[in-house]
Amino acid sequence: MIYDHLLNYFQERFDNILSQLSKLIKKYDIIVSNPPYIPAKEASTLSANVVDHEPHLALFTTDDDPLEFYREIGRASCRERVSS
Repeated sequence: MIYDHLLNYFQERFDNILSQLSKLIKKYDIIVSNPPYIPAKEASTLSANVVDHEPHLALFTTDDDPLEFYREIGRASCRERVSS
């Protein structure tokens, strides 16, 4: 499925970005992110102005785990967070 391919592509890029950032910035206080969270199977329920004009990579996740990006960001932030 195209979404699985895009997800794998995005995950590789995301891992690379986190790796590069961790070399430059050892600790951080805040993470700002807007990862995709809409299951691909819900694409047909969205209005055309969203589906036709937003990058699908930015909108859709796999159907089985729509929060996977949030979990990965959470794991990464726990590894790299500033100690309180």
